[in-house]
Amino acid sequence: MPKDTKPKIGAPIKASKAQKPPASVESVFLPKSSDLTEDGGPVSVLKSANADFSDLGGNYRAKLHEALARVYAVALFFDRNPDAWQDFCRDPTWATFKGKPPTVIDTTDKLQPTVRFAVGFELPTASKTASKYYAALAYPYQTGVPASDIAAYLETGGGIEELAAKAARKRRNGTLDLNAPPMVSILAPLDEPMRELLRAAPSKGVKFKLSVIKTDGIGEMEIKIHRVSSDKKTSAKPL
Repeated sequence: MPKDTKPKIGAPIKASKAQKPPASVESVFLPKSSDLTEDGGPVSVLKSANADFSDLGGNYRAKLHEALARVYAVALFFDRNPDAWQDFCRDPTWATFKGKPPTVIDTTDKLQPTVRFAVGFELPTASKTASKYYAALAYPYQTGVPASDIAAYLETGGGIEELAAKAARKRRNGTLDLNAPPMVSILAPLDEPMRELLRAAPSKGVKFKLSVIKTDGIGEMEIKIHRVSSDKKTSAKPL
């Protein structure tokens, strides 16, 4: 007769070994809270990301996405911590930046200068690279995607190049929402070219083309506005 293997009442039941839950994305490669809250912590995280950009090695794409997720996490931290943002704006590293560094009153978009700082200022391609990274991250930043989802967002979205190209297409083909806040505000002297622009604006069939002449990738941009005639044979006239 087989021996009864049922545990006796009151006897301890040996539990099966529970499997550990998979490590969260945040615990794998995002900065810890202590990394950000200590003095100079956010800048240290960004400089570490800069070093990672320079030495991604094997599995390049995944490592790039992880590094950008860390940069993104710092931008979200700046959104919640004005004192840390102030320290970042006053960091001595900005002295090597040829453009205009962010200021403590720049409160609308902390992602762009955060990405620009992380990419670095030395390489001639740094501004273009930072603009591309920012374009890929801008939509999740504006819509509140958490940092823990960014690496997956970049991967499933086709990568940096695809997401940046998609953002560029949206800018070119987007419709005008008059209730939305302006993407950029331009302060210009009311000289004759600007008066001509204002006179032409209400006219039907008048289109304008804005061309970026040069930019430092963060604070300053030189643009040229052309009035495009409805006559296709007529070239654009600079204002």
